[in-house]
Amino acid sequence: MANIPPLSTKQVADELSVDRSIITRMVQSGEIRPIVRGEGIRGAMFFSPAEVRRVKRLRDGERAA
Repeated sequence: MANIPPLSTKQVADELSVDRSIITRMVQSGEIRPIVRGEGIRGAMFFSPAEVRRVKRLRDGERAA
C-alpha cells in the first residue's frame, strides 16, 4: 500500500468546501483531529486522509437529513 502523505489545513478546507478558519473551529470542537499540530496559536496542522473522509461522510450525511 502506498504511503499517503497527510493533508494540510488548506487541502482539508478545499476538500470540505469550507474556509480554513472553519477547520480550526472544527479542531477546537473535536469534530476533526489533526495527526500533527505545530506549536503556538498558528501552528500548522496536518490531517490523515482517512480522518478527512470520515468527517466528510458525517457532514454529507447531516446535509442529507
